[in-house]
Amino acid sequence: IGWVAIDSDEESLVPAGEWFQWHYDSWELPAGATELARNESSSQAFILGQNLGVQFHPEMNSAILASWIATGGAAEIGKLGINIEDLVRQTAEREGSNRDRAHKLVDLFLDHVAVQSEIGRG
Repeated sequence: IGWVAIDSDEESLVPAGEWFQWHYDSWELPAGATELARNESSSQAFILGQNLGVQFHPEMNSAILASWIATGGAAEIGKLGINIEDLVRQTAEREGSNRDRAHKLVDLFLDHVAVQSEIGRG
């Protein structure tokens, strides 16, 4: 749980850097999917047709984090030995830049889908 570094093979779709991860789940890539990003714990993003899958939470902001903490997340964070105040502070400090990065992620993906649609028509 927290801000984790993610490496990207395709910066034009999934910018590398720190993104928020709430869990340590992993997935097996669907047939035909292309992995785009990962970190030391698991695959973090893939593309399949006009679909983008991500393990991290680009939507993270202070209000979302507060709601997750209030609805059982505090216990989970405590079990992992993570300092809640530090996590809240880090998230607040990144609020503006993370919103911008999340918008960029969506814009890049929508641009990619639009280009692929044009290619398919051409």
